[in-house]
Amino acid sequence: MRVWQELIADYEVTFNGEPGRVMIRPLEAGGEGPFLTAVDLVGQDFYLWLRECPDVCHVLLDKITTALLHASLHFRAVDPRPRPLFVLADDFAELISADMFRQFCIPYDHRLFAILGGGLQSGRALHMCGDTTHLLDVLVNEERITDFVGYGAMVDAKLIADKMGGRVRVTGGILPYLLLRGPQKEIYEAAMDCLRAFARHGGFTLADGFNVAPGTPFEHLATVVQAAVDYGPLPRPGAGGS
Repeated sequence: MRVWQELIADYEVTFNGEPGRVMIRPLEAGGEGPFLTAVDLVGQDFYLWLRECPDVCHVLLDKITTALLHASLHFRAVDPRPRPLFVLADDFAELISADMFRQFCIPYDHRLFAILGGGLQSGRALHMCGDTTHLLDVLVNEERITDFVGYGAMVDAKLIADKMGGRVRVTGGILPYLLLRGPQKEIYEAAMDCLRAFARHGGFTLADGFNVAPGTPFEHLATVVQAAVDYGPLPRPGAGGS
């Protein structure tokens, strides 16, 4: 971290011609959850292991979870600055069933949330690309997430609003290929559809859904921002409003 601070001090940063600065986030183990890490280590064969040798999968997931805990606690000792949230990424887990998610994700995520997310306002934040339609109830009622930080845009916004609105803070929105190709009128309407879906709940941050493809015109991103400005702020979860 000291090296990063020294490097930052050597550079002048501007944003649209205005002086700026680069912030160094508090050190963490990375945010990748145990399941995602297991797939990174094993590859696609890990999905076969789930069926053929589940006990081995649990041993691996347990070791990964323990390593993530040790690393994160060490980083927090080295860098004790406050952390506003703790977020895990469970990418790749959207390819398994809800029952398998209960077996191979929730126990290990809960260990990390309990220790690393305890006391934080957003202590059970989850990122998950892809189609999580079949997992929404599990994420709310069993994973008990406080924040869904980036959902795949193939999930219907109205469905997420119905399942999570007012209970979970949600970030997501526009299909990446729509952002890439346009037209801007359709991007604007898609953004408005997302905002309307969450209007009575609040707690929604409009974004891409989820990611931005190379070559996406800045004008298309500005259209999303303009839709948010035109619609106005949504209420916070539990605050009521329309």
